[in-house]
Amino acid sequence: MPYQIPTLLCIIGILGLYLLDREKNAKVSKTLWLPVIYLLIIGSRSVSQWLGIAPPEAENGVYATPLDAAVQLVLLALAFIALIFKWRKVVSLLRGNGSILMFYSYAAVSIIWSDFPYQTFKHWTKAVEDLLMVLIVLTDRDPVMAVRRVLTRVGFILIPISPLLSMYYPTLGRRFTKSGDVEYIGVTVQKNQLGVICLIFGLGSLWCFLRAYRDRTGVVRSRRLLAHGTMLGIVAWLLNMCHSLTSSVSLVLAGSVMALASRRSTRAKPARVHLLVVAALCIALFPLFVAPSLVESMGRSTTFSGRTEIWRVLPGLVRNHWVGAGYETFLVGPRLVELKGIIDQTFQEAHNGYLEVYLNLGWIGVSLFAFVVITGYRKVFAALRQDPAIGSLNLAFFVAVLIEGLTEAPFRMLTPTWFVLLWAIIGASKAVRQPSVRMRKDIDERVVPVSSASTATTPADVKFA
Repeated sequence: MPYQIPTLLCIIGILGLYLLDREKNAKVSKTLWLPVIYLLIIGSRSVSQWLGIAPPEAENGVYATPLDAAVQLVLLALAFIALIFKWRKVVSLLRGNGSILMFYSYAAVSIIWSDFPYQTFKHWTKAVEDLLMVLIVLTDRDPVMAVRRVLTRVGFILIPISPLLSMYYPTLGRRFTKSGDVEYIGVTVQKNQLGVICLIFGLGSLWCFLRAYRDRTGVVRSRRLLAHGTMLGIVAWLLNMCHSLTSSVSLVLAGSVMALASRRSTRAKPARVHLLVVAALCIALFPLFVAPSLVESMGRSTTFSGRTEIWRVLPGLVRNHWVGAGYETFLVGPRLVELKGIIDQTFQEAHNGYLEVYLNLGWIGVSLFAFVVITGYRKVFAALRQDPAIGSLNLAFFVAVLIEGLTEAPFRMLTPTWFVLLWAIIGASKAVRQPSVRMRKDIDERVVPVSSASTATTPADVKFA
């Protein structure tokens, strides 16, 4: 079949998804296009790679094209400008997320002892860009609709185009592995990255699908079910094609947590939610530490594709176990060249997010990141109880990224996984202060006349209806 026909069908399909999911009365800020453009780039390839002008990857991992640097700088500047007009909301959100500010501050201080101070500073500014884009979404006039729009605007493009490139544009959508096998990569540059966007936007479509399914009175219910059901089908096909086991497991486990935790019978009993999260994490940890032979039944080696050797070698090269090598600079420069000679010429990352935090920021960084996770889970759980609709998505993203971190590197700047983890934690932070608001509401209701109180409808009533 000529490639023009599938291309035309793909374009029609993408437009159809947007039409099926459209909502005429939804009002979101125009600045929301900034995180959309940002996610389109970090979820696929850099601008220079799409234009075909990116040079071969630098052996020491420190090279970046001026074009990509300029694009990131422009997005960073526009994000700053957009948030200046929402500074009150921004300050309110940041005050409730001291653990994230502490982690970012420590990463900035690591410039002092970094072997590559400029690289540390450059990577830190990119991590700030992640944070700013999250704040743009959360300070929108309707944060719930904003995150839905971001997920659909980006997902409806990246997911359908990936099969097209993999099947009909082999120079763009495929690559050969070191063993000579064909690897399907879609809009990304590597199969695990394709798995990551399937994970993120698969969870987003599952969330939209469940909301539409449970909304029996919605006038666009059937259209949304069709749109997001189609997206879930494409995601399942892509994951099967690219063989990204980590993302597949993360999607199944986090999706199950989302579906079960959002049910009334489950959220009414907090212990059940905690049990769901613990069960998902234990299932993910079991093959790593208890029964590695289980991965053989899935067509993988017990070394997790060579990861165990990487995990054995890297900690021995850390010079300062307390502070690390500096934010995002352990795997750059001569050290990366040395590791390529020891492990493999294609080596680029530790394939474990928690290990990478230790390598870059030491035990102090690990402790601060653990503080982010612990306080983040408390906020995510509170958000689930306050607003199950959006809280279930927060919880699913939170669990998915933690599981992904076991065999991949999701806590790095300019990755969709770090973006959604920040969004899940910061977006849930308001729920921590909700009990005091509820107490004031109870006091107000006591002085309201019975006739008016009986006819009043609270926002919570509307959400749970």
